[in-house]
Amino acid sequence: MRPPPLTPWLTFWRGEASRLVQRVKLEKGLVHSISSSSFTPRDRGAFFIEATLPPENVEKAIEEIVVTLDFLSREGVTAEELYRVKVNVESDLVYDRQTVQGRPEKEDSMRRSPGI
Repeated sequence: MRPPPLTPWLTFWRGEASRLVQRVKLEKGLVHSISSSSFTPRDRGAFFIEATLPPENVEKAIEEIVVTLDFLSREGVTAEELYRVKVNVESDLVYDRQTVQGRPEKEDSMRRSPGI
């Protein structure tokens, strides 16, 4: 079975092991922090990347982000990355069930996000 289209992007933005953090922050040292998020309703959505960094690193950081995005879109994800994404999503679901507000918010989010 082929993973849903959004799955590769989850490996890109999920936590310290994400490709963004690994490449742009830890390997290249271009940013102090970096993260991404997505808004994926049924029709069109948006993918956001944000970082804190010294002004002199902006061009190099953008270049590394584009290289990382390009590599991910061409090569896809590894089995290990896919497993890590599944564990993280399941953990989030368990955690959200433990709060009164978490469950309705997560269910609403999942209903509006067919790519997950």
